[in-house]
Amino acid sequence: MMRKFSKTLPLILMLAVFGCSNEDSVLDPDCRTCFTYAIAYQSAGTDQELRDVDFVDTDHGWAVGDDGVVVHTADGGEIWNRQDSGRAEILYAVHFTDAATGRAVGTAGQLLATTNGGVSWDPTTITTRTLTDIYFADAVRGWAGGDSIILRTNQVQPQWSEYQDAQVTVPILYALSFPTALSGWAVGLEGTILHTDDGGLHWTPQSSGSGQPILDVCFVDAATGWAVGVGGMILHTADGGLTWAEQSSASDRVLHGVGFWNSEKGLAVGDEGTILTTEDG
Repeated sequence: MMRKFSKTLPLILMLAVFGCSNEDSVLDPDCRTCFTYAIAYQSAGTDQELRDVDFVDTDHGWAVGDDGVVVHTADGGEIWNRQDSGRAEILYAVHFTDAATGRAVGTAGQLLATTNGGVSWDPTTITTRTLTDIYFADAVRGWAGGDSIILRTNQVQPQWSEYQDAQVTVPILYALSFPTALSGWAVGLEGTILHTDDGGLHWTPQSSGSGQPILDVCFVDAATGWAVGVGGMILHTADGGLTWAEQSSASDRVLHGVGFWNSEKGLAVGDEGTILTTEDG
C-alpha cells in the first residue's frame, strides 16, 4: 500500500495480506493471538520507483510507478514480471476488480485499462490533469481523483464526467475509498475530506480538524474509517465522517498508506520503513 507521491525503492515489502476492504477477514475475528505478521523483502523486477500496489487475492497482484512501469505477480510476490504498458508517464495508482480487469492512472490524465490481466493495456486520456487514485466498485461504476478533480463513470464503455460545484472546492486529492457503491470519501491537501452518499454525484466537505495533507483513507463500511498523513497523523471516524478524532500513532513520520481487515485490525505504513499495527481500532 505505497501511497502516491511517495518515493519508494524498487522493492516490494510483503506483509500478511491486508487492504481497504469490507470483505470478511480470512482470520478468525475472535482470535487475537491468531493475528500475526510475516514481513519479507522481494525484488520487484524493475529499477523504477513504485507508487502503488494492488492485489485481488493472495496470488495475483500488480504494482505501478515511474516511466509507465507495471509489474505483475501470479504467485503471491515470489516472482514479479514486467508488463508493457506502452506508456512513459508516471503511474500513480492501480486497481483491479478481478484477475483480468484492471486500470491504472497517472500524469496528464492517462488511464490504462486491461481485460487480460495486464498482457496488454489500452490507453485513454480522460482529463488533462494528473490522476492520483482510481477505484471501481464493479465492472461499470468507477471513480478517479487527482489534481483538483474528481471523475466518475457508470457505463460499460466509460464516459467520464467531472464533478463540478461552485459551493465545493476540490483541492489536490491523494486517495479515494468507497466501501459501497454509494458511500465514498476523498482526501487531500490542507486536511481535506470530501464525502459522497450518492455514488459521486454530489460531494460534501467534512471537517478533519487538521490543516495538514491527508495522504490515504480507508473505510471498512459506511460508518467506520481512518485517514493518515503528515506528522504521523491518524484520524478515525465511527459515524461516517460526521466527526473525526485524532488517534495517537506514537510516530512523527509521514504516513502514506492505511488498510484495515475489519473495524479492529489494521496497518499504517510510512517514511523510513515505518509500519504501525493495531488490533483495537
